[in-house]
Amino acid sequence: MSNTHKNSDSKNHSEKLWHILDAVPNCPDDFEERIMANSAEIEKQDSGRSGSFSWVYRAAAVILLLFGVGLWYFVTQDDVTDITSIRYESVLYNTERGETKEIHITDHIYVQLNAETELSVMPHEDKLAPRLVYLNGEAYFNVTDVPEGFEVKTDAGVVRVIGTAFTIRAREDEVDVAVETGLVSLDGLADEDIDTAVQIPAGYRSVKQRNSPARDPVPIDINKFLSWRTGEFVFEQTPLSDVIINLERAYNVRIDLQDRSLDDIRVTGEFGQEPLMQILNEICWSANLRYRQEDDVYILYKPD
Repeated sequence: MSNTHKNSDSKNHSEKLWHILDAVPNCPDDFEERIMANSAEIEKQDSGRSGSFSWVYRAAAVILLLFGVGLWYFVTQDDVTDITSIRYESVLYNTERGETKEIHITDHIYVQLNAETELSVMPHEDKLAPRLVYLNGEAYFNVTDVPEGFEVKTDAGVVRVIGTAFTIRAREDEVDVAVETGLVSLDGLADEDIDTAVQIPAGYRSVKQRNSPARDPVPIDINKFLSWRTGEFVFEQTPLSDVIINLERAYNVRIDLQDRSLDDIRVTGEFGQEPLMQILNEICWSANLRYRQEDDVYILYKPD
């Protein structure tokens, strides 16, 4: 075979491999340089071999690098929501306003994030399954068959669990835990010097503020606390300011009160997935308020 023919075959094979490389998303910036350097080194080492054998070694080197990049991409991509088959790394999940997200951290740890929430899943030594997550926002957890334990850390306290289903609302310096099934404990952070952990059984709720002990659990209607999972709202003597915060997160809008004295108006009601304006109409009717829209802002006010 002539050198010209061998060079032509090598060029064709190279072009095919580069087409494969182009299909690898988010490829590292230096990957092409690594391919070229590796190929040049192999060409130097194999200058005495026939063209076909030289090509085989080049292809093997490129395929190995492609495999490495594929693994790198799988571990680091933002959209991965099922990481049960790889060795665990730290991962951050988040949702924007108007968005919820379901995550299968492992086969035994399922999480649903409410709007405007961050969840950092922390690695634990060399184990495949994590044992600690950090939550800022609101999330529902279903944890089964985790005998080594599982913890949810917030800015106001730590929730410890072995097997259960529960929801946590952790915003600013307060954590609110409601248990659907099983049993969890709510304890202070390491730097708070609070030793007493509160045990929360199914159908109960406890609230803890930073630098304060958790309150004694109280019985609740757990379905009301889980209503956000189906896009519903259940308010029971809820301050209007808190109602607005929930609506802003769910509908990705801005709602203002013209007078701050309206903050403490209490709202009671259940709302489904109806349009925002319908919910505002019902709230305003019950509280003797009005609202108007200015650009993208809804403003609630008392009529003259």
